[in-house]
Amino acid sequence: MFVFISCTNSLKKADKKVVLVLQPEEQFPLTHFMELLQQRISRLELEANLEVIDEKTLKLKCAISGDPNLFKEKLTANKTIGFSEIISPSYSYSFWNQIIDSIHDNAYQFAPNGLDGAVFLTSKLSDTAYINTILKEPASVMGLETLIDSNSKFLWGLEDKVTNSIPLYMVKLNKDGALGLEGDIIKQASFGEHFSGNALVNVTFKEKASLSWEQMTGEAYREGTFIAVVVNDRVLSAPGVSSGPIVGGKTQILGDFSEEQAEALVAQLNLGYLPPV
Repeated sequence: MFVFISCTNSLKKADKKVVLVLQPEEQFPLTHFMELLQQRISRLELEANLEVIDEKTLKLKCAISGDPNLFKEKLTANKTIGFSEIISPSYSYSFWNQIIDSIHDNAYQFAPNGLDGAVFLTSKLSDTAYINTILKEPASVMGLETLIDSNSKFLWGLEDKVTNSIPLYMVKLNKDGALGLEGDIIKQASFGEHFSGNALVNVTFKEKASLSWEQMTGEAYREGTFIAVVVNDRVLSAPGVSSGPIVGGKTQILGDFSEEQAEALVAQLNLGYLPPV
């Protein structure tokens, strides 16, 4: 169970020099790309020089330790970070019963969730490809228009290596088909510890995202729903909201994190958004 609560390389001697020529995708302003890249460089605790070659191109020079290819992959990784309300799985039994009836196939066993919680269903890892095939079918083909919200998207969570299973979530999308809050929204994330001894993740949103976050958490609190923390179309956690709308953009994600899981989430969030290059 997870809830929201209101609230380096420098260790290794650099032995290689790397020069990268980078171009953001078309339509993305170079000045904004440079700002995001500088943020990522800072968060990775690197020292680098950025030079503008032309209106579409940057040159980066950096001293590193380790594999230059891995460095480039990490530096330029396109991370899509977002938060969105989860649609209640209360009708998932009906949903999957109709699907199974429509395809006349009982070879696969799913575990739809009940009235509570964030998870829509839990699947064996070996069955995810089959489920993905089903979910790609238009709702009208299976006569499920009344059960599938047109402003929604199915996303997988993190696999459970002990049970070899994985959760599936249904998240809300806005009118543009995007998550409720996504992109360049995180100012900083850090690892922390709750007074109960559980690991937690501190998140500070950028000012431009704080109001949207306040509105989203307020709605989730009133409706008793959950919010998905999404990185590259993968739900990393799905907390509820403990005490009403979160004002000011400072939030804590508390749950059944191991220290390793919490630190991994911090690293993902701190890497920040960067458009494709």
